[in-house]
Amino acid sequence: MEDHNKTKHPKIKCKLCDADYVSNDVKLMQLHIKAKHCMKCAFCDKSFISMDDLNFHHRYEHLTVECYFCGSYFMSKEEIDQHVKVEHCFQCPGCSESFKSIELRNFHDKNVHLTIKCSHCGILFRKDEHLQQHIEDQHKFVCEWCKKPFNSSEEKNFHQGCIYVTLDCSHCTLYFPTDKQRDEHFEKHHSLLKE
Repeated sequence: MEDHNKTKHPKIKCKLCDADYVSNDVKLMQLHIKAKHCMKCAFCDKSFISMDDLNFHHRYEHLTVECYFCGSYFMSKEEIDQHVKVEHCFQCPGCSESFKSIELRNFHDKNVHLTIKCSHCGILFRKDEHLQQHIEDQHKFVCEWCKKPFNSSEEKNFHQGCIYVTLDCSHCTLYFPTDKQRDEHFEKHHSLLKE
């Protein structure tokens, strides 16, 4: 009897689980797959046994577009464009990441990108080139003692000569508030002149 069943009524096995059915009972196998393994389309009544089939159906039957930011599907380009404008409209200029609010984007920007600090004034920058341009524009002529910026070396030297009790360098136009600073300057910049 067992041999008869194997030869005359062979079983077919479900490819997705361990269930098996008599081979001539295809309808029963189809019912099993629909009941146990199907994924329903959100836009129509069709069901699919694999995510790949469902995604293919979405793209070609409903012309759905997946949102790059959150994975939601939309029926048209207009719908997804509207969704992106509403939900993902605050884009970081530094890395193009999008955020749901300006506060989140600013927090990201401040904590992720603004990492280079100006030693003169404390302003933060994304890139070293931005810092260098800032220093060139704002701090090119900075008083070594109070860090105040000036537009020219003459203005800076005048400031230092007026504000501080000054000791001038005998080899250049710089002024110093203490003998120690003047001597250190001399050793660093003019010591070769002694010889």
